[in-house]
Parts: sequence; structure tokens; C-alpha cells
Amino acid sequence: MMAAMRRAMLVAVMISLSGYAFGSSEDYWLEQRGLLPEWSKVARVVGYSDNESGCLDLAAAMREKVKTAPVPAQFRCIPAN
Repeated sequence: MMAAMRRAMLVAVMISLSGYAFGSSEDYWLEQRGLLPEWSKVARVVGYSDNESGCLDLAAAMREKVKTAPVPAQFRCIPAN
């Protein structure tokens, strides 16, 4: 699990909110839904050889981090382009 967390943290370093696309892989938004019904953009995952996989790893790490909260947040990845 620590390897997944480290990988997710590396993905987090590669986040850009500027909208500039790096590489040839499609960018992904990591979104969070907590107590409110709507989804909020948390980070844009770019610069990864497979941005979808990187975003899913980051979402899994975030789910693990909040799993003990009284009402854990939900996370998802959606295409940004």
C-alpha cells in the first residue's frame, strides 16, 4: 500500500490547473464529493505516461486517507480534454 501512496504522491506533484496539456496522454480531473451533492474539481493530472491510471491511483490513495472519517468523501476521475 505504501508503494501506491508514493506513486499517488508523485502524481500529485504532476498536477496542473493551468489547462496546459503535457505529453500525448489525455488529462484527467480528480473530483471529490463530500457532504454536498455536487462534484468539485480537486486536481488535474497531467504529465504521466498514463494519466488515467495515475488519477485512479491518486483517487485510491485519497479514499484510503479518508476512510475513517464519519462521512468519507468520494473520489472519481473524469477526462479533462
